Amino acid sequence: MEKAGFIETTTEGEYPLLRLTTKGNEVMRKGGAIRLQWPELRKPVEMLKRDSRSTYLREGANASGGEELGVSELGFDESLFDRLKKKRQEIAQREGVPPFMIFHNNTLEFLTRLKPRNMDAALKIRGIGEAKASRWLPEFLTVINGR
Repeated sequence: MEKAGFIETTTEGEYPLLRLTTKGNEVMRKGGAIRLQWPELRKPVEMLKRDSRSTYLREGANASGGEELGVSELGFDESLFDRLKKKRQEIAQREGVPPFMIFHNNTLEFLTRLKPRNMDAALKIRGIGEAKASRWLPEFLTVINGR
């Protein structure tokens, strides 16, 4: 909706917020048909940080010119995704912060698809930095590892 110009993200306050644009407000008040485009699932998605991409390349590919995995090629475990979201909500309530401050949905999706087994593997995923990893990642790894 942001790409279509109906909403915008503002960072005026303490947290980023979504706000209707003039165009979005007009559609909400007067109605109208809008068409949103779904992302291409066969298109490669960059799930890893730029300096660690070689870890999840297809077997036999090299880091300099290897072929990346597409989103649809990695299994998506909806049950695991739901468990990770519940864990994020639990942590958010305990810490008194919004859930997206823990990890964004994209990061949870990457965790679901890549299923890292340890901190080193998880730190290669885009959206996971040292601070968040040391604070919250062990709980997510416990969920992923089924403990």
